[in-house]
Amino acid sequence: TLMVAALGGSSAVGAEKKMVKDPSTGKMVSAPEYGGTLTYSQPYNPPSPDVFIHHDAAEALGVVVETLAIADWALDRDVFNYRTTYMPEFVWRGHLAESWDTPDPLTIVLHIRKGVNWHDKAPMNGRELTASDIEYNLHRYTGTGSGFTAPNPKYATHPMVILPWESITATDDRTVVLRLTKADPNALKQILYSFMTFIYPPEVIKEHGDLSDWRNVVGTGPFELTDWVEGSSMTWIKNPNYWGYDEKYPENRLPYVDGLEMLVMPDVATRMAALRSGKIDGLAAFLGWSQIKSMDQVDSLKKTNPELVMEPFSFRSMSSWTVNTRRAPFDDVRVRHAMQMALDLDSINAAYWKGYADTTPQGRIGAGTAGYFTPFADWPEEVKGYYTYDPEGAEALLDEAGYPRGADGIRFKTVLE
Repeated sequence: TLMVAALGGSSAVGAEKKMVKDPSTGKMVSAPEYGGTLTYSQPYNPPSPDVFIHHDAAEALGVVVETLAIADWALDRDVFNYRTTYMPEFVWRGHLAESWDTPDPLTIVLHIRKGVNWHDKAPMNGRELTASDIEYNLHRYTGTGSGFTAPNPKYATHPMVILPWESITATDDRTVVLRLTKADPNALKQILYSFMTFIYPPEVIKEHGDLSDWRNVVGTGPFELTDWVEGSSMTWIKNPNYWGYDEKYPENRLPYVDGLEMLVMPDVATRMAALRSGKIDGLAAFLGWSQIKSMDQVDSLKKTNPELVMEPFSFRSMSSWTVNTRRAPFDDVRVRHAMQMALDLDSINAAYWKGYADTTPQGRIGAGTAGYFTPFADWPEEVKGYYTYDPEGAEALLDEAGYPRGADGIRFKTVLE
């Protein structure tokens, strides 16, 4: 569990608050307000503004260029709580692709949204987005047309790139037909949800070869990139002609704020000081990692700045280890059960995670996706026992497995690599 400090206050906040019901949570919240600049920090600038060059570009350019599908922010949080990076298919809704069909296992048909225009910046000059733009970008990523005969070697093994493509064709201004030579159950997911489906301006790529120069970036998104100072900051202004509306409050045209400013702050202490003093409005997970590095920092922020809103967020562990079940003693399931039963997760949560962690046993997908997991309460009693703190039971299992305590109190030794 990672803690993310959300907005503590924005320059758009007024003196009096109109309260509205948030349809996704059922809670009464302050009504969205227009105006102001949202300032936040990240540890560094992205390596490039072009995801074709480096996938981290999505961290900064996701508000400028857009994808075919997007997560539905208005979804009931009892159905999906948005506290994990895993998002099942039902969470996603149409974005640049308003909808899609799969008439047969080899075909995906994208229906491109009408009324989406590129930013009013040369060479796009506000023209309408077409299916040909989508075709060009997908050809560029996969190396299947529009002059692209091979994918970028850097992403040659990306799941979307290695799909068995037959063709990607814009059949009219609003339709893109994708054909496979062999059925693949992950095809739709890779097309809709991959970082490689950010749609960039074809005219710019044709003129410059790529989007490596931020000054050439043009998109269809809610903001336009106006400044990029390496190692210092990035600045965006509101796109006044953006096509999108708030999923939760459909009468509200997006975006709400007039601008965004990202300040580069590699040092954790600097970010914490900026948050406390109001120099930045908030911190968010960066590339899935929390910018808050310890629970002590969370407690400290709660004491010094009680107005801050804190939200937990789950990300994959990058430092966990697992056992080799083909080698003794871990080839014996009783030993594995005993090790799990010897873990006092509640004490670890209280001492290390300050009570914020969810220690309830759950599957790989997590407990935030209704219908995709069996709740711990519904597990068979025997299985629940193996995931419950029970040191005496663990001792008994190890005795049974043939690993009694030696005179030094040690049952067995292993090697951690």
